[in-house]
Amino acid sequence: MKTRIAHVVNAVTIVAAVGIAGALYSKLPDPVPTHWNFQGQPDGFTPKPLGAFLGPAVMTGVWLLSLFTSRASARAATRRGPAVLVHALVIVIIGVVSSASLLAAVKQSAPEGSLVRAHGMKDVSEED
Repeated sequence: MKTRIAHVVNAVTIVAAVGIAGALYSKLPDPVPTHWNFQGQPDGFTPKPLGAFLGPAVMTGVWLLSLFTSRASARAATRRGPAVLVHALVIVIIGVVSSASLLAAVKQSAPEGSLVRAHGMKDVSEED
């Protein structure tokens, strides 16, 4: 029963992360910031199509890996429930971090193209 609940939580979390990425896609800058320094400035970037859906892809990979490893392990047959719940927690954490990252990217890029300037690229609205 716990395993079934964990699978439902995983599926709902992944679908929600894909939905959030899809809803924010048009507002995301290209490239999408994927890493920030301690001052809160973006210092790692990924092309928009990959950056928007990287979190949900990692979540799906973790879920599939947890399914494979829990079934492949002989000891997991008796302890599979707790392991699957821990994997579900990891997937939820990745989903929250991924969604927060996309929201931060949208917020950072909104005022006056500041994200473009932070990345050292010329804003299309600037004159030479």
